Amino acid sequence: MTPQLLPFQQEGTAWLKSHFRCLLADEMGLGKTVQVLSLAQELPGIQKVLIVCPASLKLNWVREMKMWAPKFSGRHEVLSGATIGRPADFTVVNYDILAGRIDELAGTAWDLVVADEAHNLKNITAKRSSAFFGNLIAANRLILLSGTPIPNRPKELWPLLRALDEEVWADREKFEYAYCGGHYGDRGWWADGATNLGELNAKLQPYMLRRLKKDVLTELPDKFYQTVELETKNVWSDKDEISLDEMATLRREEGMAKVSSVCEHLEDLLVERKKIVVFHYHREVGLALFNHFPKSVWLHGGTENGVRQSLVERFQNDNNTELFIGQIQAAGEGITLTASDTVCFAELDWVPGRMNQATDRCHRIGQKNNVLVQHLVGEGTFDAWMSELLIKKSLNAGIALGDIDPVAEFKKYKTGERKC
Repeated sequence: MTPQLLPFQQEGTAWLKSHFRCLLADEMGLGKTVQVLSLAQELPGIQKVLIVCPASLKLNWVREMKMWAPKFSGRHEVLSGATIGRPADFTVVNYDILAGRIDELAGTAWDLVVADEAHNLKNITAKRSSAFFGNLIAANRLILLSGTPIPNRPKELWPLLRALDEEVWADREKFEYAYCGGHYGDRGWWADGATNLGELNAKLQPYMLRRLKKDVLTELPDKFYQTVELETKNVWSDKDEISLDEMATLRREEGMAKVSSVCEHLEDLLVERKKIVVFHYHREVGLALFNHFPKSVWLHGGTENGVRQSLVERFQNDNNTELFIGQIQAAGEGITLTASDTVCFAELDWVPGRMNQATDRCHRIGQKNNVLVQHLVGEGTFDAWMSELLIKKSLNAGIALGDIDPVAEFKKYKTGERKC
């Protein structure tokens, strides 16, 4: 039995049914993925689905598919540069390797092709764009997903519009003249501006559905949770016995193993979100994140008391500070981070109460929006197991009170004896 869509998501799925080539541009966190999967589940004619997305979202598509489009369970394949796998009825591939796998993908008659985070196709001369637009848009249905339908430079939108309606949007120069300030200057053609955006938005309406969180606030919970599974190296040793000390070492190794995937996910997220709060557990993970993102502040256990508030104020008030990186133990209470309505956990905490306290740095007085909480986990890892427990609120009290042995429970999860 599949979960229930919220009313606005039901309306979105119905809209998708009547639009064969379209742009679903709901604000991030409103469930674009589940609307697309519900469409695929409900329509008998959709039997071959191709999802093209950033690498950090591949496993999340499979996870959501199992819940919202179970007819494809057992009929799916996740392609990577190293796999020998072949396209299946439900195939997920990332943009980075699309050009290298295009020959085998183009040989399938897809009923539905989905480009998630479609801004990845903005550069018309890139190999991934040539592969996608040259081979895959002939599918029976084409859905582009983007939470930022009109970017800072509208010229980046033209390749997507041409894919949706080649006749209307055939002339690139005409588009750039009308909406990008296009003109010939001393250095030739220039089209990096933004003009007549109201008119452009009106012309998008036949192809685009967009809802904002503020439009559907009454249908959303105050805090809504997502588990995002990342492709990471699995450091679990599968040995029969493991102590709590070994479990702690495992968690630290898992945290470091997924840093690069976490960074990639946050980079994609910052395209839609101006500010993000990221929590971590181990100092090494926080340092790696801080070194990767120049427009960030980092509050950890070693931060001097006199500096703590200045970091908070910088994040709250400085538009150029995009990321607040906080160690859960040090930044999970006593501060206000309402400049963001997005909380990502690069690592999870043993104690659910600490997670809630950390989330409430954003979800507190002064916050005008619902808060999106993402658990960024590696497939089959301790954090993946913990995330399922936290979100479904099962066993939480027992773990917090020490009534449940986390090592034993995690082993059951790994061997399939317990499903969260």
